[in-house]
Parts: sequence; C-alpha cells; structure tokens
Amino acid sequence: ADCQKNGPGGTCANPARQEAKCIYEQPKPLALMVIQPKDARLFNQEQFISSLKKVFPGLKPNFIDADSKTGRLWLGKTKAKLLPVYLLAKDIDTAAGFKNIKEFVELKEDYYYVSPRIAGGSIFIGRKRIFKKLDVFMGTKGQDIAGILSVLRELQAKHKELEISIHYLAIEGKDGFNVAGGLSELEEDIRHTCVRRYYPEKFWDYALCRAKRQESSWWDLCAEQSGISPKTIKECAISKQGVDYLRENTVLNKELEVANGPTFLVNNYEVFALKGVPSIQKLEELLGL
Repeated sequence: ADCQKNGPGGTCANPARQEAKCIYEQPKPLALMVIQPKDARLFNQEQFISSLKKVFPGLKPNFIDADSKTGRLWLGKTKAKLLPVYLLAKDIDTAAGFKNIKEFVELKEDYYYVSPRIAGGSIFIGRKRIFKKLDVFMGTKGQDIAGILSVLRELQAKHKELEISIHYLAIEGKDGFNVAGGLSELEEDIRHTCVRRYYPEKFWDYALCRAKRQESSWWDLCAEQSGISPKTIKECAISKQGVDYLRENTVLNKELEVANGPTFLVNNYEVFALKGVPSIQKLEELLGL
C-alpha cells in the first residue's frame, strides 16, 4: 500500500523486512494527439489532460493545428463537430487503465477518438468568429436566473457595442414545444420573446422582475411596472405569432444541439457551460473585452 501512494506502478521489494523498499517502473510512453485551433486558450483542457495522465502516466500530448494538413485529415476521419479533438494512439489499449475509458473511445485507424461525452469541446468547427457577440441559452425559471440576468444587464450597460441574445430552452416536437418547467415556463418563454420584439428597451426590466417572482402568475404586474402593455403581450403570446417568435428564438439551440443551460456561446464560435452566476469579469475575459 505504501508503494501506491507516490504513483502507479509501484511494487514492494523485500516486504516485511528492514530492507524493504518501493520500486517504481517507468511508465510506458503513450501518444495523445490534440487537434485544436492554433494558439487557442481552451476552457478546462488542462484539467481533462491531467485526468487522462492519472490513468495513463506515460501520456505525451502533441498539439496539432486544426488548419494544418494533419489536422484537417483527422477532422474528416472523426467527423467531429467540436474542437479540441483528442486522439489516443492505438497501443493505449494495452495499458491497464484502458478499461476505464473503453466505452468512450472509438478506433479510427491507428488512434482512438475520445468521445466529446467525456472530453468535452468548446469550439464549433466551421463557425465564423463574430467578435462582441454573446448568445446565452437559459430558461425563465431556476435559482440562478435573476443573478445571471443582472450580470448580463450590467455587462450590456458597460459594453453598449456588445450584442447579447437570450435563447430559451424550449424544444419543439411533433406535439409542439416542451420545456423542463412545464406549461407555466413555456408560456413565460413566449411572453419574453414577445416583450423582446415589442419592447426591446424594456426587456431587462421585465425579465428581471419575473425572475424575482417566478412562482407568481401575475406576470402582468411586472409588465405594467416596466411600462409594457399587458394587452399587447397577451395578444402576442396566445397567438400563432408568439409561437413563431419562440421558434425563431430557438433556431440556434437546434443548430448547435444545446438542450441545457445556462450555456454561453462566445463570439459565435466558442461555447462554455458555467455553474452558478458568472462574474462580469469572467464574461469579459471569455469575450476578449
């Protein structure tokens, strides 16, 4: 047991004797090819590679530019949608730890392609980078909603050139839209899209008011306090027009296959899922502001 404390592969020589000692074998070198944009700063990448090294101590990462000949070749072979792409050399299946990741890898010629289910991914392949653009995927109910909206409102006030768009987590099926919070949240999602369309300058006031009173059905009080006509919003929300606004609002969700939130798409090409309420400084850092 003592010989396992300082790293894997340790064995005890002369056990239970005064001259007993630990002997450690040098880990076998194992290649990891990482395909990513040149000079990219990637969220949680260091943490993921460190977790792999704990399972495979001899792991040697080699970073490949996604736009290089080798990078493009492997992106075609894996049909990956997100960067970075992690590829483990085939001989990794001889290592003891391979059983721990076997169900999350797929053999592609001489390398195992690591599934984004465990590797993650933050940069969408083929998407154009549009600076000063932030898309936020979130619901209208949840414990952090008011805090996130407050931060986004302050961020917008501080950077007036920044384009912030909120996309609600409504999923359309053959029987219409569904959301995790049920009918009451779906109706609120539609009202939000109507407010954004008819009263864009009053949107933050209304959204924050409702986020602080999520359980109240008296949405019209927030509308009136924000200088919004409840009649206009109600007519929009119960009409086909309101559903069309929600459908338009969730087009990007469907395109990027985002179903959970809060999720942040930064500058139109890099995605992050953050826990809790992010700070303005954190969002500014991600946006490069």
